Amino acid sequence: MPWQGPWQQTCRGMTYMVQPGDTLFLIARRFNVSLNALIAANPQISDPNLIFPGQIICIPIGRCPRGFVYIVQPGDTLFLIARRYNISLQSLIAANPQIPDPNLIFQGQAICIPLASCPGGFMYTVQPGDSLFSIAQRFNVPLQAIIRANPQIVDPNLIFPGQMICIPRAQSPMPWGWGNWGNWDNNNEDWDNWENWQ
Repeated sequence: MPWQGPWQQTCRGMTYMVQPGDTLFLIARRFNVSLNALIAANPQISDPNLIFPGQIICIPIGRCPRGFVYIVQPGDTLFLIARRYNISLQSLIAANPQIPDPNLIFQGQAICIPLASCPGGFMYTVQPGDSLFSIAQRFNVPLQAIIRANPQIVDPNLIFPGQMICIPRAQSPMPWGWGNWGNWDNNNEDWDNWENWQ
């Protein structure tokens, strides 16, 4: 573990290890902070034009309370990121006031992802091979309850690995490990809807 000087122990933000090709200007741009703020947060750097790979510096960004920092990947947009983490686009924009144009983000940029709300339930990360139907079975929750708890899912047949969805708490213990499926019959409206989605 790299040695930590007193400046690192009081870093009001996050620490970052300098990568090959980095400059303070590029790091400031990546993390949406001003170059002057980055220099001020790192008094141990005597020459701002001279940093080296492996050096630990302080990035003066908010700690992203009630959330986490995400590094933008190729092809990302704020809309896609919001959808992936089950949050509204508006809440993602509000959590990132340092982004002047919500339509313009770039690979390597650090943004704050606020935690999604899931009152009375919990957040679940979709795994490869998952469907809403299989997730409903796994957690003994009616399919319609999961759909209602996730209004951002436009097509219930289209979910993807890494996506975060809200799993509402089951109303009562359900028999046979099938959630409410064991009580369904062909006249059930939810069953008709499920058949139409396939």
